Amino acid sequence: MNPGMLLNEKAKQTPNKTALVFQGEEIDFATLNRRANRLAHALSDFGTGMGDKVGLLMPNSIEFVVAYLAVLKLGGVTVPFDIRMSKEIIQRLLDFTETSIIISSSAVKGFAANKLPILILDGDIISSGEKIIEPPSTDIGMDLPPQSEVTYLYTSGSTGDHKVVVLTLENVNCFPKIVHDLFELSDEVFGILLPMSHVTGPVAIHELVENGTKLVIFSQMRGKSILQEIEKYSVSLTWGVPPICGLLLPEARKGRFKTDSVRTMTLMGMEIPLSLMEELTRVFPSAAVVQGYGLTETTGLIMATPAKDAIRKMKSVGLPASTVEIKVVDDNGMALPAGKEGEIIIKGPMVMKGYYKNRDATEKCLKDGWLHGGDMGYLDDEGFLYCLGRKDDMIISSGSNVFPAEVEDVIRKHPGVKDVAVIGVPDEKRGEVIKAVIVSSSKIPREEISGLCRKSLPRYKCPRIIEFRSELPQTGTSKIARSALRKKG
Repeated sequence: MNPGMLLNEKAKQTPNKTALVFQGEEIDFATLNRRANRLAHALSDFGTGMGDKVGLLMPNSIEFVVAYLAVLKLGGVTVPFDIRMSKEIIQRLLDFTETSIIISSSAVKGFAANKLPILILDGDIISSGEKIIEPPSTDIGMDLPPQSEVTYLYTSGSTGDHKVVVLTLENVNCFPKIVHDLFELSDEVFGILLPMSHVTGPVAIHELVENGTKLVIFSQMRGKSILQEIEKYSVSLTWGVPPICGLLLPEARKGRFKTDSVRTMTLMGMEIPLSLMEELTRVFPSAAVVQGYGLTETTGLIMATPAKDAIRKMKSVGLPASTVEIKVVDDNGMALPAGKEGEIIIKGPMVMKGYYKNRDATEKCLKDGWLHGGDMGYLDDEGFLYCLGRKDDMIISSGSNVFPAEVEDVIRKHPGVKDVAVIGVPDEKRGEVIKAVIVSSSKIPREEISGLCRKSLPRYKCPRIIEFRSELPQTGTSKIARSALRKKG
């Protein structure tokens, strides 16, 4: 069902139940619905209707949730933008997606779209230019077919190519079932660590409206602030990438905040250090710290390690949800037996419709209903999946395959290493040689890194080039941007 319509019902059933928390403000379902209705009426007055694209240019906030639901009430398509994008990229995507109107907030400064109207949403106040708008709050909404497009999400591939993922109502409505399958949820409080302008936003909002799950949107990405809000609002489940989860450790080690409400912490991404998972397990003793797996193209999370196997299968990204099919295949698309490395392919109702205005990329990625996302891995004899890395990130040195993560795991054992990324650099003799780019807390002799690698890795997997930097480039979800490293050599 259209969550915009479902919200009308939820507001009648549980009007006083808290729906959202942000920066100390708590709003219930009745207030959320009233704000979404008012914004939907305002959008309608600007001519927004079925299938129209509406840009969302705002940070993580209650306003983001209101805007998303207001657009869906009208049968429109949300086009969220990461506010950290350059103005040039935002304008290019606005033009490419044929966005007709933008919803923003006063938190976003200095953006002016070429010829597009902008509605500013701040709490109950809706304005356009200097004019305050006073729309009605009566229920508004329409039913939508499952294949209706509801959101376009910008994604950047490992090679630096940019695509827009088209997700339908059926796609995004899969998340509530998937997350309940994987974690056996009841009355939960979700902590939102990742940008809502990425897939986290839409899927969490659908869960909010479908099951009445409270969303605590963390107001600041600082460990102390996050832990304070975990304690205050009894957050029970959260998911994030290693750099963000790592922010929690310095404060969590001090034991000043109660975190026993957290029962599941899921780490997403290709490069997840086991040392980080082990330390999170130690400082969050009530939580199952597990890996999960999913792509923007699969509408986010599709599999995770069960809590009972959190320690035993810590290296694995787990088992698929009941509606998800997973295979590991060779270059000819043939399924491989347990233990054999190949490409991970995915099938199910959560798989995207395709890439917007990009038939070639869609046909390359979607074959006979299976999504070929370009990730490599293997299954064990119990059906647990292990990710090795992106196919594009795989290094072929002297004819042998090397995945960056296995080299990075060794280098991270050095106590002075804060972060590391491994890439392949073209070499006439070997095809590629391995380069390690390291962020360190103190000066480390290159010989120490080389010696550490030689003790744990075969010679062809040891980096021949070692470079130190003050930081590593990151994507919008705080993952390492390897394409940027490769461009710089």
